[in-house]
Amino acid sequence: MSFIAVYPLGGFSMYLMPKTAAPVCPPCQSDVLPSVFEDDDEDEFQHASLLEKKLSLDY
Repeated sequence: MSFIAVYPLGGFSMYLMPKTAAPVCPPCQSDVLPSVFEDDDEDEFQHASLLEKKLSLDY
């Protein structure tokens, strides 16, 4: 006959499932936070055109 040892783990049942439910996720904040996938090409283009204008005014 084989013997299976069961050890008590605080906060977990026998099958390592949490005893309490996971917390509810907060609402999505996509309208508040900028996307990491957005391209910044427009900003670079505006910066380059301002730089060109500045250089042309200097000469």
